[in-house]
Amino acid sequence: MAQHSFVTQWDADSGVFQAEQPQPGGREGRSATSVRTRVEFRAEVSVSIAEGDQVCAIDVRELPQHVAAAMPQARDEETVGHAWLDTGWLWIPLSHRPPDTELTGVADLVLHFEQDVLAGLSLRFLEGEPTP
Repeated sequence: MAQHSFVTQWDADSGVFQAEQPQPGGREGRSATSVRTRVEFRAEVSVSIAEGDQVCAIDVRELPQHVAAAMPQARDEETVGHAWLDTGWLWIPLSHRPPDTELTGVADLVLHFEQDVLAGLSLRFLEGEPTP
């Protein structure tokens, strides 16, 4: 698996998180033949936040079966910057920094896959969510 990371944006006030796998040359750098698939669902999500309000990990529980089947299993090798299936849920470690806070709640999610690889994720916590 090629090394990559996600460019992220977290808005604590609105409860919106976005992560996008960068492409060489930006969006215009995407291959004309690449197929981008969008999957939408609602699930329990945990957003781990390190010092300085930096999101250091995302955990999505209750993945739809067809999404879980597409995710690689977590391994002991370098995991930061990759999306993994870990004990049945999606785990995206974004840094090696330890979390200071974990926010958990139900969120609407959109996953973007490009050629069977998670290329982007956005989530919005429901009204009244998340809770520390």
